[in-house]
Amino acid sequence: MGSQQIKLKQLACILFLGVLSTLLGCEKADKPYVLPEKPNANLIVSQVNLGEKYTEQVYVNLFDSIPVKTSFASNAWDLSFEAKPEGFRILMNGGKNVRIAKTNYLQFQQISNPEQFNYKWDEASGGDSIFLLNWCDKNGMGSDTIYLVDRGQVQGDEQRYVQLKLLQHNASTYTIQIANLDGTNEQSQTILKDGSKEAILVKLDPDKFEQLNIEPNTNNWQLCFLKYRWIYYEFNPPLFYLVTGIFINTSQIEVAVDSTNKFEDIQLSAVDQYQYSSKRDIIGYDWKIYDFTNGKYWTRKYVTYILAVKGPTKKYYKLRFTDFYSNTGVKGSPKFEWMPLF
Repeated sequence: MGSQQIKLKQLACILFLGVLSTLLGCEKADKPYVLPEKPNANLIVSQVNLGEKYTEQVYVNLFDSIPVKTSFASNAWDLSFEAKPEGFRILMNGGKNVRIAKTNYLQFQQISNPEQFNYKWDEASGGDSIFLLNWCDKNGMGSDTIYLVDRGQVQGDEQRYVQLKLLQHNASTYTIQIANLDGTNEQSQTILKDGSKEAILVKLDPDKFEQLNIEPNTNNWQLCFLKYRWIYYEFNPPLFYLVTGIFINTSQIEVAVDSTNKFEDIQLSAVDQYQYSSKRDIIGYDWKIYDFTNGKYWTRKYVTYILAVKGPTKKYYKLRFTDFYSNTGVKGSPKFEWMPLF
């Protein structure tokens, strides 16, 4: 091959490479693709169903592979009796709007006007803020006082109002007497304590009195999703408002609230900086807010709850709510995510 031909081929190659370089130089640089953050293997997502009208009371064990331990109608009970041998606290079902009045009577009798009495209620926080806290003396003996119980969401005065006398409690039982509003159907009832539980729930119906052993054992739940009563004292008279939220198992956990730091950023090293509470409504209902403009609930994802599990060695978890709707868009299905802090 002549030197002239070689030079022509070399020139052709140089021209080709130049054109190719020009074309490549005109291409837009690829935009880097940011991969989504890898899901944390320790993050657990759970969801419970309270019903669209929040008719269910649901107990959850966060540490079980099947978290929902039991679910039953939230209006199935009227009073809650502390179940431990030393227990004596009696609480109302605020979600059913149960109220109790202390009458001046010492015996059951006909009551023609049940609204003449001054009814009281329990605070949502529970503990020492309940109406029947001091119904007995140090020996567990009650007085002859007749209480009138407004059972709330039932039809007709003959079912709605029940007269109640609290006689005594000991390590194994409560003894009470009940009667109809007109003083008839007087009867004594014994409520059996159960040291493995926090409370025994009671349906206070003289025609069909029931002791409901439906709450899970103390060590088998941390959160109870339910309807309960919130009181706005800034109104006169106070405004009762039924809300849907959470009571904690105060024997199992205490809780701190963080609305400043991101959920992802909260580490074990920070747990001693928080103030923890054993109030049963410390998580409460305001992890969601109602948008009146759009007619929809939004969850406050920026609020994190730090759960300290009681025991010889405390364990800590962080939890936040991410939704209040089911996959089909029905409200009443709180969704939350949580994980241990190591």
